[in-house]
Amino acid sequence: MWFEKRPEGFNPQAEVSGVFIQDGPKFLLLQRNFNKPYGEKWALPGGKSNHGESRTRTAIREVKEETQITLGDSLTYFNTIYEVYPDGDFIYHIFTARLAAIQLVTINYNEHSDFAWVTPYQALQKDLIQDLDDVINMVYPETVEWQNSLRLHKREEKKK
Repeated sequence: MWFEKRPEGFNPQAEVSGVFIQDGPKFLLLQRNFNKPYGEKWALPGGKSNHGESRTRTAIREVKEETQITLGDSLTYFNTIYEVYPDGDFIYHIFTARLAAIQLVTINYNEHSDFAWVTPYQALQKDLIQDLDDVINMVYPETVEWQNSLRLHKREEKKK
């Protein structure tokens, strides 16, 4: 469960930065290794902050560690949400970045088993880490509008 404002009693155990690395209409998702927490779920590149590290520095470092992609000047802070998970609360900083040039994705197989460039709609079809569907809809609100119009169209078709 996530909140836009810090909920009462919120006790974060970590701060995390996640990045929507965009290449055209698609963004990068990583599949977590089966032996990691939330194994085999799909997530954004990102991770926990080191002590005293800024949210931006965390985003740059984690993306490099997980994908070997070097983020340029296009890294943009989007929002912060407050996540409540069964195993602990954390602060989640959301960023976007556009690739200026094609970069090869090289994942760390100790942490991830696969990667995919996906549209927001394709991402929502995957087995995502908790609350990432809501974050995708926050960053790509047109996806929500598109899904709603598709549902309406399907209902109309059934009536015929």
